[in-house]
Amino acid sequence: MKIYQHTISTKNPVASIIPGKTLIHTTPAPVIAALTSRGLNILVAWSEANPPTMLPHQDH
Repeated sequence: MKIYQHTISTKNPVASIIPGKTLIHTTPAPVIAALTSRGLNILVAWSEANPPTMLPHQDH
């Protein structure tokens, strides 16, 4: 959004793209653990007594 605002508010907008840098001996950003999830998997809601479809040989 800021780039767009710059392009419409400046008569001759100019920008530079510079390569990223690797920083050594710095604290890394926090990472979400692999074991977290956004919620339960919906597939666990189906029971063998009441499958989602009546097709034979379903493994849910």
